[in-house]
Parts: sequence; C-alpha cells; structure tokens
Amino acid sequence: MDDLRDKLISSQLVNAVNVPAPFAHQLTAWRVILEQKKSMLVSSGTGSGKTECFMVPVLEDLIRQQS
Repeated sequence: MDDLRDKLISSQLVNAVNVPAPFAHQLTAWRVILEQKKSMLVSSGTGSGKTECFMVPVLEDLIRQQS
C-alpha cells in the first residue's frame, strides 16, 4: 500500500490498515468513492475485504476533515 501513501490514502491510514496490498476490487472501490465521490456496490466472496471497501474511504474522509 506504500504506492497509495499520500496519493489516494493518507500515510496515517496506510500505517493503521497495515495491509501489504489491496485486492483489485478494494482499490477500484477506493478510487470511485474517494476520487469520483460516487456510490458503488461491491459483490465478492466471504473474507475478500468488502468491509475495507467502504471503511477505508470513511476513515480517510474523517482524517481529511481533521486536517
């Protein structure tokens, strides 16, 4: 996730998430939600990181509001 640091996601959140690399559907969701400000639906199997698809953008928005 270091390549996302301070580009799409803040350093603070990259450090907290502590995931080596996001799945493709997570990265797509984060880009749509954070850059395009659109809603989206993610359908994937159990344990595939769907929760992070929406939680990372929520946490990123909170971090940005504090700055």
